[in-house]
Amino acid sequence: LVDAYVNRPALSLAAGTRRNYRTQLNAISKIVDPEGHSFEFTPLDEKSGYVPYTAEEMDRFRRWAVFQRAEGRRLRGMMMLACCAGAGCRAREIGILTHKDIVDTGNGFEIHIGGATPRVVPLLAEWEEWMAEILSVRPRNQTLWGKPKGSRANNLLSSFTQYSDGQPPHGGRLRNTWLLRLLELRVPLTDLYYAAGAQKLEHLGRLARHLPLLDPTEYQKTLRGEVNR
Repeated sequence: LVDAYVNRPALSLAAGTRRNYRTQLNAISKIVDPEGHSFEFTPLDEKSGYVPYTAEEMDRFRRWAVFQRAEGRRLRGMMMLACCAGAGCRAREIGILTHKDIVDTGNGFEIHIGGATPRVVPLLAEWEEWMAEILSVRPRNQTLWGKPKGSRANNLLSSFTQYSDGQPPHGGRLRNTWLLRLLELRVPLTDLYYAAGAQKLEHLGRLARHLPLLDPTEYQKTLRGEVNR
């Protein structure tokens, strides 16, 4: 029960805070049930980043976005998912996107991301319908997100989600869900780093733990150099 509690996504707590909670609850449990301590806790690694969302969780967040009661919140929820899980945008990057930064190439959308790490990222195909709807209704004389509630760009998403209906996703975990998707697609590392706007991704190896292995035939062909990617 202690392990299940401290690993609940709904807590939205850093690994260090979860570890402190676990330590205190575990001390109580040793008094209440001295014989029940053979269980091995799930590791809480502060450097592991945010765990990617599963397909089931993403389906739930799609419903979360579209069922927001206010139209503005619905569009922002859709934009949060499309930009973070569809193009790996950071919170501060979403807030400055305008109509001209979303380019319809005729073969999908390209997101022209500005800020400290400017880059062009193709939007994952599964989010194209949502992006098209956002572009069709948002005014062209302002940013797509609109005027944020807070003044700090890095808090753009958290300032929005704390007032949203239901249990919201976390921007960092959505971005890692996108990164994992690119790993599943076997995107070359140089292109992955460029698209992510990062010179290094220290947690990439930890993300790879969630990556399924190739089947034996594909594995053999790939490592023999028979597959062109």
